[in-house]
Amino acid sequence: MIWLEFLAASMVILVAGTFLTRYGDVIADKSGLGRTWTGLILVAGVTSLPELVTGISSVAHDLPEIAVGDIVGSCAFNLLIIALMDALGGRTPLSARVRADHILPLALGAALLSILGMSVVAGPRMPAVGWVGAGTLVAGLCYVVAVRAVYIQQSARRDVGIAAEEPAPGTKRIGLRQAVLLYALNAAIVVAAASSLPTLASRIAATTGLGQTLTGNLIVAATTSLPEVVVSIAAVRLRADDLAFSNITGSTLFNVLILFIDDLAWTRGAILQSVSPGHAITVFAAILMNLVLIAALSLRIARKRGPLAWDSAAIVAIWAAATALLYSSRGLSR
Repeated sequence: MIWLEFLAASMVILVAGTFLTRYGDVIADKSGLGRTWTGLILVAGVTSLPELVTGISSVAHDLPEIAVGDIVGSCAFNLLIIALMDALGGRTPLSARVRADHILPLALGAALLSILGMSVVAGPRMPAVGWVGAGTLVAGLCYVVAVRAVYIQQSARRDVGIAAEEPAPGTKRIGLRQAVLLYALNAAIVVAAASSLPTLASRIAATTGLGQTLTGNLIVAATTSLPEVVVSIAAVRLRADDLAFSNITGSTLFNVLILFIDDLAWTRGAILQSVSPGHAITVFAAILMNLVLIAALSLRIARKRGPLAWDSAAIVAIWAAATALLYSSRGLSR
């Protein structure tokens, strides 16, 4: 029965997420914001709401391991989605189909994750402001700076007259107001359906005997990242590659902000001081994935020799290695 519930919620997200991407693409075109900015803020904010709901719920139920594992695991899993997008995109690598603008949010994401990684490794040695850890506080504040930096980049791009992205076929006749209303409707459906997934995943995970650290980093993270999967695949099919890519990079930044919110809600002390250091494995894996993508966007190799470009293959390998390390060290985790 639980698997049927999970499948039903997944199908709802599949349908609503497809329309969410379609109308997000219209908003990007009609408003002049561009796909990078729209994906980074508008789409990423909605698809990351399941992580927010999961984090607050986990903290309320005295499960900081699940809250932290969901956030850092989602950051790594979201970057793994880029490999899937690359595989679906034909012979041209995804890194050659999207704009180089994404280097900035990738670099900012790596920087914010580095702050979190140092906080996990430092543990009790990391200072706190009240009950909030200095690491999550600084990272949360830097999120605002990061979003502002990307906005300045996109504004400068429009000012110098760089051509806007071509809207997807079939969307030119949809007005901005209609797109906003339909976007909001489908966003509400995605959030409602995705909010049920963490509970279902926890019930499934309870039968596996895995620890909370591994469960949060893998099962819960993959479950709450399902909206990103659906939206990204739908965006690739609409040839809105920049919207899909910025949804992933935006989700990483937004997840850092969510962890700061979780730390505010966890009043028993700094949340990163209350969890296993095993989370650092996933954090540093996500940082390495960001760096690989930055290199790929800088090189922009035009063709790939197999189903995956070199950067996508590297991302899969990094994620698999991190997963193996988490599994092997589960006895030391909680």
